[in-house]
Amino acid sequence: MRRHSMRWLSVVGALCGAWSPVAMAEGPPVDCGGVEGEAIREMRALYEAEQSLLQEKDKYSQDLAQVGFLPLTCSDGTRPSGPDSSWVGGCRFIYQVEVTGPFSFIATARAVSGLVAGMTLRIDETGTLTRTPAPSGECP
Repeated sequence: MRRHSMRWLSVVGALCGAWSPVAMAEGPPVDCGGVEGEAIREMRALYEAEQSLLQEKDKYSQDLAQVGFLPLTCSDGTRPSGPDSSWVGGCRFIYQVEVTGPFSFIATARAVSGLVAGMTLRIDETGTLTRTPAPSGECP
């Protein structure tokens, strides 16, 4: 049994090594998950900030400054602007909160650059996160 497992692992290892040069030859990898991860981290932080405000003041807020939310900028210190002052830019995403009722909200993150431009993530007061897929064929 042990000898069979070792032979199977050596075949898998050999195949992985054989495929690596092919994958690298196609060009630099596209890391859509890393880019999307930026928005997911920020949306979770925004959700936590809104929940904290609800505990403290018994309400949600559309004012991201009041909530204490300011997403990270790009490494060069820049951030995209939104269509109006209710949006706050991070690096590749812009963020907004809409209070939809006394105890409900929907926060939106919209990708504005790169391969994921057009992708939209939303999180509501229950913590449910949804994504509208990116239009690019590079990112599923």
